[in-house]
Amino acid sequence: AASLTYATDLFDESTVVSFADRFGRILGAVVADQSAVLGDIDILDSVERSLVLEGWNDTAREVAGVSVLDGFVAQVAATPDAVAVVFEGQSLSYAEFDAR
Repeated sequence: AASLTYATDLFDESTVVSFADRFGRILGAVVADQSAVLGDIDILDSVERSLVLEGWNDTAREVAGVSVLDGFVAQVAATPDAVAVVFEGQSLSYAEFDAR
Protein backbone atom coordinates (compact mmCIF):
# COMPACT_ATOMS: atom_id res chain seq x y z
CA ALA A 1 0.00 0.00 0.00
CA ALA A 2 1.12 3.54 -0.64
CA SER A 3 -0.21 7.04 -0.38
CA LEU A 4 0.78 10.18 -2.20
CA THR A 5 0.83 13.68 -0.81
CA TYR A 6 0.77 16.46 -3.36
CA ALA A 7 0.29 20.19 -3.72
CA THR A 8 -3.34 20.66 -4.73
CA ASP A 9 -2.53 24.09 -6.17
CA LEU A 10 -0.21 22.38 -8.68
CA PHE A 11 -1.92 19.05 -9.41
CA ASP A 12 -5.45 17.77 -9.62
CA GLU A 13 -6.44 14.34 -8.34
CA SER A 14 -6.69 12.74 -11.79
CA THR A 15 -3.10 13.78 -12.60
CA VAL A 16 -1.78 12.29 -9.37
CA VAL A 17 -3.77 9.09 -9.98
CA SER A 18 -2.08 8.82 -13.40
CA PHE A 19 1.33 9.32 -11.72
CA ALA A 20 0.48 6.52 -9.29
CA ASP A 21 -0.65 4.24 -12.13
CA ARG A 22 2.61 4.81 -13.99
CA PHE A 23 4.65 4.21 -10.85
CA GLY A 24 2.70 0.98 -10.34
CA ARG A 25 3.57 -0.12 -13.90
CA ILE A 26 7.26 0.48 -13.19
CA LEU A 27 7.14 -1.44 -9.91
CA GLY A 28 5.22 -4.28 -11.55
CA ALA A 29 7.75 -4.55 -14.38
CA VAL A 30 10.72 -4.58 -11.97
CA VAL A 31 9.10 -7.20 -9.75
CA ALA A 32 8.36 -9.35 -12.81
CA ASP A 33 11.93 -9.00 -14.14
CA GLN A 34 14.55 -7.77 -11.69
CA SER A 35 17.06 -7.34 -14.51
CA ALA A 36 14.76 -4.88 -16.29
CA VAL A 37 16.35 -1.59 -17.32
CA LEU A 38 14.23 1.31 -16.10
CA GLY A 39 14.60 3.19 -19.36
CA ASP A 40 13.12 0.23 -21.24
CA ILE A 41 9.94 0.00 -19.15
CA ASP A 42 6.78 1.38 -20.77
CA ILE A 43 5.15 3.75 -18.31
CA LEU A 44 2.28 4.64 -20.63
CA ASP A 45 -0.67 2.35 -21.22
CA SER A 46 -1.85 1.75 -24.79
CA VAL A 47 -4.44 4.57 -24.65
CA GLU A 48 -1.88 7.10 -23.35
CA ARG A 49 0.72 5.98 -25.89
CA SER A 50 -1.78 6.41 -28.73
CA LEU A 51 -2.76 9.86 -27.47
CA VAL A 52 0.88 11.02 -27.24
CA LEU A 53 2.06 9.55 -30.54
CA GLU A 54 -1.03 10.01 -32.68
CA GLY A 55 -3.25 12.57 -30.98
CA TRP A 56 -0.99 15.25 -29.55
CA ASN A 57 1.80 14.61 -32.04
CA ASP A 58 -0.26 14.67 -35.21
CA THR A 59 2.19 16.53 -37.43
CA ALA A 60 0.94 15.31 -40.78
CA ARG A 61 1.18 18.19 -43.21
CA GLU A 62 1.33 18.44 -46.97
CA VAL A 63 4.81 19.60 -47.95
CA ALA A 64 4.56 19.73 -51.75
CA GLY A 65 7.91 18.06 -52.32
CA VAL A 66 10.07 20.64 -50.54
CA SER A 67 12.67 19.18 -48.20
CA VAL A 68 14.20 20.95 -45.21
CA LEU A 69 17.41 21.30 -47.20
CA ASP A 70 15.54 22.81 -50.17
CA GLY A 71 13.89 25.31 -47.83
CA PHE A 72 17.24 26.21 -46.28
CA VAL A 73 18.88 26.72 -49.69
CA ALA A 74 15.98 28.97 -50.73
CA GLN A 75 16.32 31.00 -47.51
CA VAL A 76 20.09 31.40 -48.05
CA ALA A 77 19.42 32.74 -51.54
CA ALA A 78 16.62 35.05 -50.38
CA THR A 79 18.24 36.51 -47.23
CA PRO A 80 21.95 35.61 -47.06
CA ASP A 81 22.75 38.33 -44.49
CA ALA A 82 19.85 37.59 -42.13
CA VAL A 83 20.61 35.84 -38.83
CA ALA A 84 20.08 32.10 -39.20
CA VAL A 85 21.22 30.77 -35.82
CA VAL A 86 22.22 32.17 -32.44
CA PHE A 87 24.05 30.14 -29.81
CA GLU A 88 25.87 31.26 -26.66
CA GLY A 89 25.94 34.87 -27.79
CA GLN A 90 27.29 34.14 -31.27
CA SER A 91 25.24 34.38 -34.43
CA LEU A 92 25.68 33.23 -38.00
CA SER A 93 24.00 34.61 -41.07
CA TYR A 94 22.40 32.23 -43.53
CA ALA A 95 25.42 32.65 -45.85
CA GLU A 96 27.88 31.91 -43.01
CA PHE A 97 25.85 28.92 -41.84
CA ASP A 98 25.61 27.62 -45.39
CA ALA A 99 29.40 27.96 -45.84
CA ARG A 100 29.98 25.85 -42.74
